[in-house]
Order: sequence, then C-alpha cells, then structure tokens
Amino acid sequence: MKPAGTSLKACCPFHAEKSPSFMVNRAKQVWYCFGCGKGGDLLTFVQEREGLEFAEALKLLAERAGIRLEAADPRLEGKKTRLLAVLEEAARFFARQLQEGASGAGARAYVAQRRIAEAMMERFVLGYAPDAWDALATFLMQRGFHAQEIVDAGLGIPSRRDGQSVGEERILSGTRLYDRFRHRLMFPIHDVHGRIVGFTGRILEGGTTVGRGDPPAKYVNTPETALYKKGALCYGLAFAKEAMRKKGAVIVVEGNVDVITSHGAGWPQTVAVSGTALTPEQLRLLKRYASTILLAFDADPAGAGAAERGIDAALDAGFDVRMIRMPTDATGQAIAKDPDECIQRDRAAWERAVANPVPVLDEYLARIRSRFNLRVPTEQRTAGQIIVGHLVHVVDPIERAAWVRRSAELLGVGESAIQEALRKQVQGITAPAAAPSRAPAAVLSQADPFERLGNRLLALLLRAPGVFAQIRSVLQAEAFPTLPQRELYNRLGIEYTPQENGTANVSASELSTDAYVERLQLFADREFGDLDDAELMREGERCARTLQREHVTRELRAIADELRLLEGARDPAAAARLADLERRFQVLTHILATFS
Repeated sequence: MKPAGTSLKACCPFHAEKSPSFMVNRAKQVWYCFGCGKGGDLLTFVQEREGLEFAEALKLLAERAGIRLEAADPRLEGKKTRLLAVLEEAARFFARQLQEGASGAGARAYVAQRRIAEAMMERFVLGYAPDAWDALATFLMQRGFHAQEIVDAGLGIPSRRDGQSVGEERILSGTRLYDRFRHRLMFPIHDVHGRIVGFTGRILEGGTTVGRGDPPAKYVNTPETALYKKGALCYGLAFAKEAMRKKGAVIVVEGNVDVITSHGAGWPQTVAVSGTALTPEQLRLLKRYASTILLAFDADPAGAGAAERGIDAALDAGFDVRMIRMPTDATGQAIAKDPDECIQRDRAAWERAVANPVPVLDEYLARIRSRFNLRVPTEQRTAGQIIVGHLVHVVDPIERAAWVRRSAELLGVGESAIQEALRKQVQGITAPAAAPSRAPAAVLSQADPFERLGNRLLALLLRAPGVFAQIRSVLQAEAFPTLPQRELYNRLGIEYTPQENGTANVSASELSTDAYVERLQLFADREFGDLDDAELMREGERCARTLQREHVTRELRAIADELRLLEGARDPAAAARLADLERRFQVLTHILATFS
C-alpha cells in the first residue's frame, strides 16, 4: 500500500484493476474501494476476503491476536469438533477403499468409465463405501469413536432389532450399528472452509447389502445433522471460491460429477446444488464471491424445473442470472444431457456455451414465444402473468424498465399494461432482505455523472474547508442531484460558518461518524492528496460552476416544457402563471450566460 493523504491506497483485492481504487483510513480503521463499491472495517474485510460470517471472522482475528474467545456453549463446540473428526476419518476410510481396497475394483472401474482424472479424485477426496453392513461403523469404533457420534454424524443407523432410545437420551451402549452408505461411490461434501460435513453416495451395480425389495435410491445424502444442512451448502464451493472471486461469476450445475469434470477441464468456478432449487442460504454464500450466476442445469424437465424454482430468489438477491444453453446438433437436439457429458463429448462446444450465456429473462421470453399464440387475447393474458411473475423479482429499476419494454413488444401490448400488472403484483410484497441497497449516497461510483460530480465536490470540501467560502455564492444546495448531497452541503455550510464566539456550529467529529462522510474522506485522500491549495481552489470552483450550470439548465428545460403546455390558455390563473414563468425564464437565462 502507498500513502495517499492521511490514508493508504492500493489495487483492490476483490476485483481486477490497474489503477488503485482501494483506500484505507488508518485513523478511523475503515476501508473502501471506489471501483467495486465494497467497504467497511477490519472485520468486514476479513469476512469478504476469507468468505466468513461475522462470528467466524471474529474468531480468526482473535486467534491471530492471541486472544481467547469463550464459546457460548463449550460442550456444543466439543461435540462439533468430534463430529468433524469422525467425518474426516470416514473420508480417509472411503478413499483407501477406492484407491487400494479389493472390494473397490468395481468403483474404480466406474470412475474410469466416467473419465474422472486421478488428480480430481484426490482433490475432491472421492471414496468407496464397501458392500458390507457395518464395515465403516466397526472401523470408526476401533478408532475410539462412540456409536452416538457415528449416528450424529449421519454415518450409522441403529439396528431396529436392538432398539434406540428417544428424546434427549443417548443410544444405549452395545447397540448395533449398520452403515448408512453401502456399495456406493462416495463424494465428501465440504463446507465453505473446506471441512467435510457430510457425504453423497452414488449406488453402484450389484452388491449384496443393497437392492432388496424396492430399488435403492440412486443417490443417498447425509441426513440433516449439526454440521450438514443440505440447503445451506454448495458442492465444490470450497474449491471454487477463489476462481469465483476472480471471475465475478459462478457456474451452478446439478450434479457432483458435473462439478468435478468442470474443474478438471478448466472451469474451477463451478459448484452444484445437488438437484435442488437454489435456496436463500446458498445464495448468501455465493454472493460473497460472485455477482453473476450462470445456470447449467440438466437438459430435462426436472433440471429445468429446478432451475426456475431458484431463479426468482437469485434475482431478488441482486444477482445477474444467465442460462448456459446446452449445445445442440444439426437437428436441434441437445448433444448431451448434462455438463459432464457435454465436456466429455465436445469440450469446445461447452466452452462456447459458457462464453455466451443467455440472460434468464431472454430465456423466459423465448419460452413464451414458443408456447403461446400471442394473437389470442386469453393467451396473451396468461403469458403476461407468467412474465410479470418473473419481472417483479428484477431489483434494478432501469433493468426492469428495459425488460418491460421487451415484454410489451413480444406480447403486442403497451408498456403501461405491463407496468400496471407489475404494480398490482408488487402490492403487499415486502422487499427481500437480501436485495442490495440502492440508496443514492451509499456508493460513490454512480451512473449519473452529475451525482458523481457532486460527490467529488463534497469530498473536496471535507478536505479543504477554505474552498467553501469561495463557492458558496455560486452554488446552491438545490444544484446537487440527491437529497443526501444537499443535506451534507447544508451541514457543511453550518459547520464552516463560525458563531459569534468563533466556534463552529457542528463539530468535525460529529460529521466524521457518518458512513457517507467517511467514504467521501477516503475518496478525497485518493483524488486530492497531491494537490496544493491553489489547485484545490480551482478544482472546487470548476465543480461548483458545472453543477450550478447543470441545475439552471435543467430548470430552464422544465420551465420550457410548462410554457408549451400553457400556450393558448385563456383563464386568468394560467395567464398569471405564464407571466411568472416567462420572468423566471429570463432571469435564469441571464444567470446561465454568466457561466459561459
């Protein structure tokens, strides 16, 4: 990091850039990036950088500082530690069975058939659960783990013959366990920190301990435990998060092998949701590392349904959601049923598909076009209801307006009809907590150039209060585009105008506690750290004059519009209003001439 005024600056660790936008204020212990808009204090930095929750970041920093944090319930912490240990030991057991066990030959043949590279087997710790009733349970108990711990980890099931205690009582000593996973290829499931918290087992052909009665489930997952919550985990995230952070995007697939094949073929930003719709918990995890989701679910009705169920939640969370369309052959048929098969058959085709994802609403509009006869009013109505049901989840108003226009064109109706349907749909819906804040002053990199200019001037005034006296007669608070900017300008006017006893009306410390002000101060260190007083004065005057000129120009446009509406009006009230507007127009025209 390099000095910049009272702060430090560097290239941002959260997005790729060549010019430093990342600022740290040493005195206030806060940071902000003017490129990607992230900011906060030390704890939020660690949370963003390491992908941790608040408590986890606090614990990590405490350990580095040599400070001991007392757990709320030490017994619970001890239990989780033991469960992690038994799961880690089980993963090693399964891996050995796959790599060298005599009974694992069939599993090794299946892995070879799926063309899973040895490096990927080791990376994802693939294993094999033997075709035996209690091979794992026996092994774990020989290693000193108790029956209750094996059951609590989701690895063992008490024998019904021996019975099981209920409620808060523990499994009776001597109770016989049998393994939950038998004759299956095993996929350990890691949490975001790389700890094994559960397993998915894929059934293999044959076997003496499976297949009696009803056909066994193709896949079996660890049941809900203290560590394993299926809806709060994404398979492969621990190995994908750094690539996701660098690319700003995540590829979401349906199956574990899809993830492994994708990582091995050059798409390490891939995770799986194991056939479920994306949940709010999974979306919060993904949001730590990426802002774009590329959905690549299986090319079958179940896959399409799983994708659609999670899309609206992802839009609510502020993601840019896109679909990776499965490549097709000359007849229009998909060349594969899933990403794994596509990569194995035609890697280049998959590469093109990933490089050209389709905005999800484009996909919806294409489906509407193919499903409905949009010349029939009743079908227009049904199609419109489907589209509006998705549009209501688009957070950004500009993006939503663009999709309203395109939807209206497709349906052959006016935009106002879509907007009215949206208003009715939105009524009674509470804005989702996961949606990103869009307060005008929250982020300094706004699309409106005059809003950016207003922030620039306010940052300069915070750094160089002497400039305020020079521009006060030129610039009115109303010239700032947003309410927070106007309020801050007025506050600065009060602070920089001494009372009769020579003291300021508002203390600098009171202003500096404002998060908006803190970001402006960091921006000032970045932009004006090398300017002398004369340069600061010239820059302040330039910004002020430009803002005031734009304000006057906008007011003139508004008056001109109203004058056109009043032309030809004969009633006295309209005539009086017309005269007032003409006088105001002349005054503003004269003021504008002084800025040229």
